[in-house]
Amino acid sequence: MTRNVGLIAVGVILAIGLIVITFSGYTNGDRYEIEPEITLPAYQNDLGRIIDSYERIMDRLIYINGKSNDKMVADFEELNKELTSIDRKLTILTAKVTKIEKALGVELSEPPTEPTSQTIVDPNNNTLNPQNKSEGN
Repeated sequence: MTRNVGLIAVGVILAIGLIVITFSGYTNGDRYEIEPEITLPAYQNDLGRIIDSYERIMDRLIYINGKSNDKMVADFEELNKELTSIDRKLTILTAKVTKIEKALGVELSEPPTEPTSQTIVDPNNNTLNPQNKSEGN
């Protein structure tokens, strides 16, 4: 019987301990509740997802093309400056060669061509002579 009394005493102490632990949160007002902060996107069907993906891809493409065009314009401007410098130097050299030829009395076997009616003038005031199409065929 003393053995049963010991077991009963341990059981009663455990029960009282569990009751105290269970109700201790209510008596102190400290109660912990976990509220998940998960936000789910609005439901979309397959067509909606396809359209959104297409819009994102097009936005990226437009952005990349814009950057490429900016780089290309800068490259063309630099190339135009270099070609203008080369043209200026060639003009100076041609004038010097012409003076030397006149001083030495050397005549050219073929005079330089004059602009023809087929001469094209581009917006940068450069003269272009296209090849005759009938010669190429």
